[in-house]
Amino acid sequence: WGIHLCVNAQDVTVAGNTIEGCQNGIYVNASQNNAVTGNTINSMTTDGIVINGSSNNSIVGNKIHNCGGAGADGIPPGC
Repeated sequence: WGIHLCVNAQDVTVAGNTIEGCQNGIYVNASQNNAVTGNTINSMTTDGIVINGSSNNSIVGNKIHNCGGAGADGIPPGC
């Protein structure tokens, strides 16, 4: 992963990063109340942003290009 918010990460802001050439760009796992904004994610082998078992996260204004899987996976409507 380029950036991984691990179990129970809370109130973290991931902003303004450029991530290239990883498996997943940003992975948010079992975490709450985080913000992922304004990041540029390029050339992932799988997904650009993955949200897994997490709630109340804000995912806004990220640029995702050339990923082998989904640009964004597991992001509920309204994030």
